Amino acid sequence: MHRGPLGGRAEVGVPLVALASLDVPAYPADALPPELAALPVEDPGSRRLSA
Repeated sequence: MHRGPLGGRAEVGVPLVALASLDVPAYPADALPPELAALPVEDPGSRRLSA
């Protein structure tokens, strides 16, 4: 999955093709759609998971 900026490329010597591409909108805190504002806030990340 390509997660970099649009047009950003890394040269690794072989062709790279993204298998998935996501267009995820970002909203200012005071302009959230009501269905998103109703969801509880979660602390993202996986560093606290035990192995």
